[in-house]
Amino acid sequence: MWLFLLKKDMSHHRDENLRGLSEVAQLGVPGGVVAYGPNTFVIFTNHADPEPIAIAAGVEFGTGRAILLAHDGYLDQHFSPFIQNCIKWARG
Repeated sequence: MWLFLLKKDMSHHRDENLRGLSEVAQLGVPGGVVAYGPNTFVIFTNHADPEPIAIAAGVEFGTGRAILLAHDGYLDQHFSPFIQNCIKWARG
């Protein structure tokens, strides 16, 4: 049995969350988040070889939006431009 999940192009949402940023520093050894479903998207990964792990992801569900982070350190004020982008995106 094959399972196919049709995903929408969510890259414009990722771009909104990363607006004005050239990179996001990796903190320690964060776990990962799973972006599963047609309305999910990965915001950034850890760039590990051979397979990158999603560190931040977003989802739209009905009229709601949420951001998932694999490490609470990304809530630190050092990352405030990223967090402000996420808040703006989540508000719609």
